[in-house]
Amino acid sequence: MMIIETLKEFGMAILWLFLGYLLGERNKKGSE
Repeated sequence: MMIIETLKEFGMAILWLFLGYLLGERNKKGSE
């Protein structure tokens, strides 16, 4: 079942992108 493995990898990538975005937004607000 390679599809499940691919979905897992894809989900983790999305999660890290989302976390990075949230951290970037918070840093922008804090610097102002």
